[in-house]
Amino acid sequence: MATEVWPAPTLGWRRMMPTRPGYVALGMVVALVLPVLWGVAPAALLYSLPWGAGLAAVGWLRGRAAAVAGVTVVVSAVVCGAFAVSMHLMAAESPTGD
Repeated sequence: MATEVWPAPTLGWRRMMPTRPGYVALGMVVALVLPVLWGVAPAALLYSLPWGAGLAAVGWLRGRAAAVAGVTVVVSAVVCGAFAVSMHLMAAESPTGD
């Protein structure tokens, strides 16, 4: 009766396990620890949650989908880093009032 309601996967339940559990764990660390380290939880969640979810997706997905998820996280981190550096440089070079 239970198999009629929810049939077992054809390749077994082990197929549902992540192919790379290290990436799933790293994604959880990024999503949960990064806001604490940055000290500004609401603002850091804007970055850490998508990055953590993307890294966890790399661990769960296979093939091209995993590569696309990984590239998306890396590009997002690089763009955010470039934005942070440019804002810092603009603040450092701005003239101060006399």
